[in-house]
Amino acid sequence: MKIWVIGRSYPMELNNMQGSFELEQAKMLGKYGNDVAYLACVFHPFKKIKKWGFCGWQEDGISVYTNSQFYAHERMKLHLERFQTWVWKKFLEKVEATTGIPDVIHIHYPANISIVELMLSYQEKGTRIICTEHWTQVLTGVIDSYERRRLKMYADHADAFLCVGPPLKKAVREITGTKKEIFVVPNIANNLFQPQAVRDGVFRFVAVGGMRPVKQFDKIIVSFSKCFKGKEGVMLRIVGGGVEEQDLMGLVDKLGIKDQVEFTGKLYREQVAEKVASSDALVCYSRLETFGVPIIEAWACGIPVIATTAAAVCEEWDRKLGFQIPPDDEEELQGKMMDLFTHIKDYDSQYIREYAMEHFSERKVYEMLLGFYQ
Repeated sequence: MKIWVIGRSYPMELNNMQGSFELEQAKMLGKYGNDVAYLACVFHPFKKIKKWGFCGWQEDGISVYTNSQFYAHERMKLHLERFQTWVWKKFLEKVEATTGIPDVIHIHYPANISIVELMLSYQEKGTRIICTEHWTQVLTGVIDSYERRRLKMYADHADAFLCVGPPLKKAVREITGTKKEIFVVPNIANNLFQPQAVRDGVFRFVAVGGMRPVKQFDKIIVSFSKCFKGKEGVMLRIVGGGVEEQDLMGLVDKLGIKDQVEFTGKLYREQVAEKVASSDALVCYSRLETFGVPIIEAWACGIPVIATTAAAVCEEWDRKLGFQIPPDDEEELQGKMMDLFTHIKDYDSQYIREYAMEHFSERKVYEMLLGFYQ
């Protein structure tokens, strides 16, 4: 099957690895014998991919095609639809000249990227159009009229419209008013995330993500301090970077727990996998999540999780996987951190790993997608 996967960008440090999930899914599709091309067309004043203009290369069994267009209007959030359509059209013509017409075009973040009429026109060529919405802005409803129109057209006219979790599905339905069915297909637990048997005797909580207020890393740090300050052999590991990083470091210093908290900064996926696998439990205390990828990655490593009810990774929480708590009850967070630390030996790492593979493995997600592709 010939598949184009369209993502926001190509992941690199310059754009905070934007496009990672889309590219990972494209590579997964390639592993199962499909002829896959990953496409990204970016409009930005400086975040070009490799070079300005068209670029193509081979990577891990798939083709990658990008087009970087200098676009100062991005800073002003202006949608120059005719210009963007023209750029996209020229880009797709170059890809099509190389790959031929695809059987499937899978568009990720449809409200955020791509020109809807141009994409849907491929249906006239016999191509199935599949969309997957991940965008937090859709979940919160903070999208402009142009993006709302684009989202509605995709929801109404794509061959299948998917969301990564039930809350996002509900948001898309409320924004678009579409009468068509919307399906839930989760994100993938990357194969990089594997259990690690070797332990050094230190119990580590790990929190992963962009350091933004919605993630509530400050509350995780305060709760850790109240429960474990000065306790030997207990650490908190914070993986990621972001606008709050310096403030969070200052908070750790103020609380006097500098020797118990590790800030890793931004890491590549392989490094994130190592940090999670060598931890004992993950804490996700976010107020808002379209899905919660770090949660399933922790489960893939066989470690339990404390997550908020904002996370949409599963509709019914399995108590053997950890705890699910409200995102606004710090006493509950502290109690569950202490409970998990005290009873960590009660958790079956193999069961947790098997649960992740049964629900979020590459094979499981591929089988779900295949049902929409055919």
